[in-house]
Amino acid sequence: MMLPHTGRDYIAAFNPKEYLQECYDGPDHEHIFNIEFLVEALQLLPTNLRVLEVGSGPTLHSVAAIAPHANEIHLADYVPANLDEIFLWLDHRPEAFNWHPFIEVALTKAGLPATPEAVEQRAAEMRDKVTRLLVCDVLQPEPLEEKSEPYDLVLAPHCTDVAATTLQQWFQVMQNVTTLVKPRGWLFIAVTTGTTHNTVGTRVFNCVDLTDDDIYQGYVQAGYDPNTYMIAKIPADHKYEFTGICYAIAQKLPLQKVNLPTTLPDSKNSLNSINSTNSP
Repeated sequence: MMLPHTGRDYIAAFNPKEYLQECYDGPDHEHIFNIEFLVEALQLLPTNLRVLEVGSGPTLHSVAAIAPHANEIHLADYVPANLDEIFLWLDHRPEAFNWHPFIEVALTKAGLPATPEAVEQRAAEMRDKVTRLLVCDVLQPEPLEEKSEPYDLVLAPHCTDVAATTLQQWFQVMQNVTTLVKPRGWLFIAVTTGTTHNTVGTRVFNCVDLTDDDIYQGYVQAGYDPNTYMIAKIPADHKYEFTGICYAIAQKLPLQKVNLPTTLPDSKNSLNSINSTNSP
């Protein structure tokens, strides 16, 4: 059964614990690369960032990577149960998901020792800096249910492609999410490729299949500087239905400009140090 992207049916259908058990049974290649991409990209950004992760789901592995670079982190999702799941961890509840293995990866990729003491210290830092849990809907022109000032860094991993079912709708989602990014702020996204649906347990959820050029166009049309655009790609783990994952980041222009390039450049910026499959 294909489920709608909005409405109570979607909220009721998505089970955070089932999702975590199926997709986060341990740091796999995708999770490790996601963390590694963020760690590398954050070296290019200023510190003391005000950060929002939109479409966070019930996960905290991205927070493990960005916490040292942030002074405040807000997490937002369409499914309230996902935020409830995050709260369990923030509140030290015994039934909360164990994020320590993912924190170990974040420390290791940053060149830091992943001792038990260091893991606990990073966990404490994450809990200290995550200050708000918000409801969002990226299909809306104003995605956050509560008003907020724009952010220095917005993360939207596996959110924009899941919210949209067509390319044009995805372009609009990118515009909507961009309202949350302040001028000269940054937007990071991760999207799956090679499929138009994902299955969690027995539930099937739609998504849009994007090409490299689609992703580039989405950033340019939403008002990001093409000179700051970076993309990296990896093949998906065999346990997933999609064939690959793309990670991208770019800086929002200070003002909306005209006459931006509309074709994918022959040579794009890349984080070559973390993956040899980056686009040339």
